[in-house]
Amino acid sequence: MIGLLFIFVFPIRVFAEGEFKVGLDVTYKYNREGVPTVEQKITLTNKTAYQYASKYEMEISGDNPTNIKAWDSAGPLKVDISDKITAYFNNFVAGIDKSYQFHLSYLGKPALHNGQVWEVNFPKSNDDYRLSVIIPKNFGRLAFSSPSPESNNGEVIVFNNAKSGVVAAFGDFQTYKFDLSYTLQGPGTIALPADTGYQRVFYDSLTPAPANVKIDEDGNWLAYYNQELNQNLVIKAQGTANVLSEPALLVPATDLAVYLQPTRYWPSDNQEFIRLAQRYKTPKEIYDFVVSSLSYGFNNVRKGGLLALENPNNSLCQEFTDLFITMNRAANIPAREINGFAYTTDNRLRPLFLAGTDILHAWPQYWDEKRQTWISVDPTWEKTTGGIDYFSKLDFNHFTFVTHGAKDDTPLSAGFYKLPNDTSRNINVDIGVYRDYSTKPLETRLDIPRQIWAPLGAKAILHIDNPNGFAVYNTTYDVLSQNGNIETLPPFSKITVMINIKPVWKLNFSDQTIVVTVSGISKTYNIYPVNYLVWHGSIAVFSAFVLLTVGVVASRAWSVHLQRQT
Repeated sequence: MIGLLFIFVFPIRVFAEGEFKVGLDVTYKYNREGVPTVEQKITLTNKTAYQYASKYEMEISGDNPTNIKAWDSAGPLKVDISDKITAYFNNFVAGIDKSYQFHLSYLGKPALHNGQVWEVNFPKSNDDYRLSVIIPKNFGRLAFSSPSPESNNGEVIVFNNAKSGVVAAFGDFQTYKFDLSYTLQGPGTIALPADTGYQRVFYDSLTPAPANVKIDEDGNWLAYYNQELNQNLVIKAQGTANVLSEPALLVPATDLAVYLQPTRYWPSDNQEFIRLAQRYKTPKEIYDFVVSSLSYGFNNVRKGGLLALENPNNSLCQEFTDLFITMNRAANIPAREINGFAYTTDNRLRPLFLAGTDILHAWPQYWDEKRQTWISVDPTWEKTTGGIDYFSKLDFNHFTFVTHGAKDDTPLSAGFYKLPNDTSRNINVDIGVYRDYSTKPLETRLDIPRQIWAPLGAKAILHIDNPNGFAVYNTTYDVLSQNGNIETLPPFSKITVMINIKPVWKLNFSDQTIVVTVSGISKTYNIYPVNYLVWHGSIAVFSAFVLLTVGVVASRAWSVHLQRQT
């Protein structure tokens, strides 16, 4: 989750409400190690003619700040430090509408550096204040903030009203390492964490190796295993995932009509949802309705969208997700569910749900027609954090295991492939270290029929196998002027393409060369005369039959001719 970086000092009211107006302009300037130099520019304006201020007291919260300094236009201020900081003014603030400005600076608590991401959280204040955050280049770009800043030039980020607090994360992506276990009873499939618009997944190992890996209509990677019916198989998947805070156009869109259909848990054709769709017509309106309507609490049964609407108390992330999806589909907005792992160090503010002994999370996506991509949001965490914006942009903490759209409960997510009474932990995810993965060339093979009946042509089979632990995109192939593009080859997947060998009538006793080009790499294969042996033999037999027939006819004709002459 987003780490905590406290503003260590904030004012204690030593005067009556309305007697003085406080203006705060706070700047955090971080060095490359993430340590901020904090400067507060504080302006006090006297709103009475009978009160004055001679000092300013500020509480200390979190770790004690160091290198504390205070000054005004006349020079340094005397500062006392105990359980609070007291700055004594060089001049009294006396007289109605008289203002006094002074500065306070100190070294603050370092930003939290988690993997590839720098994370900060500036808490709420009793007073409006302007917050400026100055970051070094090694922090990377601003990837997530709540609220959105008023300005951001890549180095200085400004929030004009930070009274409600600010959370922010910097970086391009976060890397997670994962170790997942699945248990299959008999032959079947498991859903592996797959590439999405928000993540790229790399497998170091998948043992035992599957027979194949295929993509379903929701983009899930399904690994197929063919063991015996009575055999239990434990499968281990290990690797890393690079998670983004906003979608990249990596995974192509599928047919969107399926994401508008009503299902058991998303009854979008119910009259109540049809009625609500007349009022709540956009994803943001629906999101705000879900956040304001449901109360977070624990329950043991998945309610679905309708029961969540009718019984809003004790709703888990699944209910927030189901209600959001149902209302969007009723409003003719494609929507679907994500099950996965959300990285959090505070289950109270960012709670998850249990799958046996494994902790998972659910959040929804809606289709953004303008951007032509799926957008993830998290109404549960906006509710439990008291208003952090998880609609405008997601953070780096959501790692997708499985996508549900065509169906509302399958395929199962990692963590649900267990034997009865199995209480072991099957999901281990933590911050990982980014590394580059080298690409192995695709393995290709062209199977040519052992015998080709030339006048009818034949079918050759092109095999393309991906030996890599990650997906390969836009694989092109060209064989005998037959070409195509394979959008996605999942890791460890195998596909076949039928290739037509054109009919020929002539006899050919020399080798024929076929060039197979896959992703720019060419291999040659030969059709040998022996591949036409049956055809050539048939021609020889037919020719011999014709010659024999002609000979017999000619012989008989000659015999008749001789008989007539005699």
